[in-house]
Amino acid sequence: MEARSLNRHQRRKIRTRKQLEQATKELVIEKGFDDVTIQDIVDRADLGRGTFYLHFQDKEEAVWSLIQRGMQAEDALPHLMAEQRPQDISLQRAFANIFRHADQHRDLYTVMLGSQGSSTLTNRVQDWLADDFLKEIELFSLTPTHKPVPLNIVTQIITGALTRVISWWLSTENEYSPDQMAALFYQALQNGLDFETTG
Repeated sequence: MEARSLNRHQRRKIRTRKQLEQATKELVIEKGFDDVTIQDIVDRADLGRGTFYLHFQDKEEAVWSLIQRGMQAEDALPHLMAEQRPQDISLQRAFANIFRHADQHRDLYTVMLGSQGSSTLTNRVQDWLADDFLKEIELFSLTPTHKPVPLNIVTQIITGALTRVISWWLSTENEYSPDQMAALFYQALQNGLDFETTG
């Protein structure tokens, strides 16, 4: 819905929600998810506690709201480009978009997937990614080479590995760019991580 088609009340409601999301993001990055209270959030946003509950059920929903909005925004452009240029569709490009988004929002991803976050939130992120991968594979008719493995299992494997690799990449000193990480991740999946016994 375009901003000009919204009335004053709707615009104010959107602004207030974004204020709460921004305050939540800042506090979670500063203190870690567990140590942030709803009172902290409303104090930072300079809003009343009742206003918070008009928008969110709890702090987890507030964090998830801003995470989901960010992932949906990042996901929209590649989908549009893929529809216009179907020859450019590939999982490696999808991985690159995710690594770029993680790079642009390092603090939030570190909290979201690291020890300062919430296991429930991590699960929600993984569920969203798995569902998104499944939709993309079906929408763009991508065919996995290991056909006997059901797609829902493939997407769970990809998602689990991807979120763990992102967490490692953000929390360790390394020189890999987002595109390099995407290429290496895709190569590892494509090669199937086969090992040979030596000796």
